[in-house]
Amino acid sequence: MLLYLVGGATVFVGSGVMAMAGLGAAFLFVPLFFYLGVPLGQATSAALLLNAVSLSAATIAYARAGLIDWRAGVPVLIAAVLLAPVGAALTAQVDRSLLLPSSSVSSCSRAP
Repeated sequence: MLLYLVGGATVFVGSGVMAMAGLGAAFLFVPLFFYLGVPLGQATSAALLLNAVSLSAATIAYARAGLIDWRAGVPVLIAAVLLAPVGAALTAQVDRSLLLPSSSVSSCSRAP
């Protein structure tokens, strides 16, 4: 139980700090969730959802403060949304051992 409380506090603080820096924290949360016993696919999805929520809140705060250059950001946003399916299709073709070169590759590749 203590492990989950510490993990939850880490996620909360990490999301806030990384959102303030303009970064997603999925690269931190995927290993944390995996360590807590969440399957790799679900850990990745949950971490990306946390990114979306925390970065959306940060975007609203920065927009209210007038700190966003919309003329530069909107074209990048449109390109990212339109090219996301291409990136997802290409990612499916990449060998998992190239993405996870640690000793946990064998345990990750056997996960259901």
